[in-house]
Amino acid sequence: MGRDDEQPSPLKGRMWAADLPSTTHVEFFRSCNWDDTLLGPLERWGLALRIHMHTLFADSRPSCIYWGARRVAIYNEAFVPLAGATHPRLMGIAFRDGFPEICQNIEPIFDQAEASGVAVDVNELPLMVMRNNFLEESFFTGNFTPIRGDDGRIHGFYNSVWERTGITLSARRTAMLNKISSPPEKYNTTTVTGHFVRSFETNPYDIPMVMLYRADEESVPGQCIMTMTGSIGLPAGHTFVTQADIKALEFPMPLLRKSRAGTITVEAGADFDGVNWSGFAEPSKFVSVVPLEHGGRLFGCMIVGANSRRPIDSDHHQFMADISRHLSHALASLINTDEARKRQERLEAQLAGTERQIRYLAQHASVAMAHLSLDGSLIWANDHYYKLTGFPRGQEDKGLHFMSIVHPDSHASAMKAFSDLVETDQNISIEVKLNTLFIPPTGDPEPTNVLAFGFSYFEDGKTKSFMSCMTDVSQLKWAEAWQARSAEEAREAKRNQEQFIDSISHEVRNPLSAIFQLADGIVTSFDEISQGSPTLDKCLATLGENFEAAKTIIMCAEHQKRIVDDVLTLSKLDFMLISLKPSAVSLSELVTNVTKMFEAECTSHVIALDVIEEPSLLMHKIEWVICDPSRVTQVFINLISNAIKFTKSEASERKVIVKYGACLADPQQYFPKGMVWAPKQDGPKEHRLQPESGPEEHVYLTFSISDTGTGMTRTEVDKIFSRFSQASTKTFIKYGGSGLGLFISQRLSEKQGGDIGVISSPGAGSTFAFYIKSSRAAPPVHETSTPSLLHSIALPVADLSIADAKVDIPPDISPPRLIHVILVEDNLVNQQIVRKQLTKAGCVVYVANHGIEALSVLQTMDCWHQSITPNHVQHLDFILMDLEMPIMDGLTCAREIRRLQKEGTITRHIDIIAVTANTRKEQIDTAIEAGMDDVLSKPFVVSDLMAKMRQRLK
Repeated sequence: MGRDDEQPSPLKGRMWAADLPSTTHVEFFRSCNWDDTLLGPLERWGLALRIHMHTLFADSRPSCIYWGARRVAIYNEAFVPLAGATHPRLMGIAFRDGFPEICQNIEPIFDQAEASGVAVDVNELPLMVMRNNFLEESFFTGNFTPIRGDDGRIHGFYNSVWERTGITLSARRTAMLNKISSPPEKYNTTTVTGHFVRSFETNPYDIPMVMLYRADEESVPGQCIMTMTGSIGLPAGHTFVTQADIKALEFPMPLLRKSRAGTITVEAGADFDGVNWSGFAEPSKFVSVVPLEHGGRLFGCMIVGANSRRPIDSDHHQFMADISRHLSHALASLINTDEARKRQERLEAQLAGTERQIRYLAQHASVAMAHLSLDGSLIWANDHYYKLTGFPRGQEDKGLHFMSIVHPDSHASAMKAFSDLVETDQNISIEVKLNTLFIPPTGDPEPTNVLAFGFSYFEDGKTKSFMSCMTDVSQLKWAEAWQARSAEEAREAKRNQEQFIDSISHEVRNPLSAIFQLADGIVTSFDEISQGSPTLDKCLATLGENFEAAKTIIMCAEHQKRIVDDVLTLSKLDFMLISLKPSAVSLSELVTNVTKMFEAECTSHVIALDVIEEPSLLMHKIEWVICDPSRVTQVFINLISNAIKFTKSEASERKVIVKYGACLADPQQYFPKGMVWAPKQDGPKEHRLQPESGPEEHVYLTFSISDTGTGMTRTEVDKIFSRFSQASTKTFIKYGGSGLGLFISQRLSEKQGGDIGVISSPGAGSTFAFYIKSSRAAPPVHETSTPSLLHSIALPVADLSIADAKVDIPPDISPPRLIHVILVEDNLVNQQIVRKQLTKAGCVVYVANHGIEALSVLQTMDCWHQSITPNHVQHLDFILMDLEMPIMDGLTCAREIRRLQKEGTITRHIDIIAVTANTRKEQIDTAIEAGMDDVLSKPFVVSDLMAKMRQRLK
């Protein structure tokens, strides 16, 4: 790696730092005494490092650059919370000096990235960071990207990082809580403590020490005896009290007594000396005392040592509350079951009395009880039994009575349990489903679940009958199933989100490499031409190569724009914000304009693109129709793009066939048999068309796109119209895509009163078809057409100038005059490009970097009541206004211009056109309310802007 500093660039002084974003943090960066650092004064910094500074302070992610052999740290404002106590000292010091506690973890990553020359990713890397005045357990995800210096060698690393501590700790703690909620099949109040301890031992970092106490408020009236039943970290011969009244003074009874009012967290004092702390093997600074209670009944308490390397914050308190809830619910369930068993045992002892006594006791029992004969018929039962089972009174003499109340799913297990009871005289316990329904808090009713306990009734030493007790456990079983379903749904939602983010990230980033390489080739071509004495042929060849490179850059940009448009369209569809804008269009011209967009791509991949107009158009005399051309084009582009994508890799015949036609009824019958139509979606589908004149006469416009690509199986076809879905996982790996195009196409087709479908088979290609509802329209008097974005950009900018354009001008119309505009744009690159193109297109351009400068320029124009330059007054036609700008934004500037116009300071109305990427309906409405006359969305081409301005001038 190179030296900490590099040779200074031709730029002198600290002026380069003045161009950095104007923020408090950047001001802090400038104010640092860099003369005393390893990097030296700012004016000596190399060009590469200066450029990296611009990237760093423009990055919204927490990021830090480590530069030079000592890896000197320079970080942006978002990185400050991650720097912790090392801020502001970290700025300008070596990595080892700033983060000595994590050097041994991170320096191998630096070495690996430097050796390989590519970024090294880290995922939830555990680090001990000095924050809040102690070493804090933290987890980070990010990457370390090697960056180059002026000499092309690796001089540093760009580190983008996100803290994942909360998510990682939550997953670790949730895993432990799930283990607590998943006890062994057979356990009771005696063995449950061991299960709790084993669960805690799976998370020694968050549970470095624990003491479990059981509460007994019944053995001694007026007292609450606390007995230790399990622990972690207590050595043999410890001095803690293992059994005492909670009112006793011996430690830790005072702590347990305080916790009766709720969980408390206190400092771990000398009383905890000698504990064998788990996890980080260091004493906890705090302990929490957690009561275990349910329904106002105290089951016990637990003392938990806090994670020694985590703060006592809301997450800690929530963790303690979750532990209390899980343990309390488990204990409540066990104790209730144990108490029910004890009640049953007491009832069994009383059955030695008379039949009358037995029935009296059973009638008042809190569980469902029934007396069965040896053949299984019902002798008697208490009211709770009839209510729980729904069995009608009067049919008790039926043999194997229980089979009529048990759900068919439990017949086999119930019959086996009864056979075991008859043959062995041993008590039986079984869970069964009943025919009665349990109504859960949410969801559909389900069979009642009961825990049944059966035992033999003896007379004279012989089994004369059987007793059965049943407890309704439906609520508990539903809660367990609901928790499991919720966890699975959350995991599935997370998988879908991650897959969507991965695919979108891949598709957006994928063209960037080509853009960078082609742009770099255009830049370096100037140096190649300038060396020596280039011939005209060489100049023309280089110009042609640059022209082709520019077209490819445009195609990549359009690809990224389609992905962004898909995501935006999806969000609008989700919130029903998509509205149709019907207009009269020429159907053949619409199809021709769409297919021309793909001619270059088809040619480059040797794909034959055929467009066929169906005879049905001539038969029904359909030429001009009413539809929303932008939405039809959006569906068309999605389908043709897919056809080319899946055809261009085929070694055999490559062909894409586009057909379009029309019918008056039953449009699905117009297409081949076997077409699989996408399932209908919820929500409003059709937008009524409103022709400009005449009665509405519906027709159906039909379109199909056939390809000779890979084709699909029926299983794959059934999935492709779902959101975020593709034919298979291999589809994204090989062909890319977001999984949104066909879903959006299906929704847009339905919204226009139509459908979309596909017919395909492996190896035989695919045919996608869609239709929409439309109506005939008369052609407009003056037919105009606007070239597509791709064709507009593909033309050389010089061809758009007034001097060179070949336009047929009627004799009574004079040539277009120069248009005078003020371009208000804070982005210098965009400002220079748009200014240059407007000038070539026949405009006089004045520039301003923000609203204040725009108002200053206005004072030199002929629209100002008294110009500050009376001898050089300039004419003005338009103001092209960006919205997001420093010092004074576009909306504020527009309001100020309209105020000055109202006062008379500005003597006439000046058209203001907003040029912005903020194009949501609310944003457009806000711009118009602020005084804008029109809105042009970014990205745009100058030809569109010129057309809009000339139209307004008319």
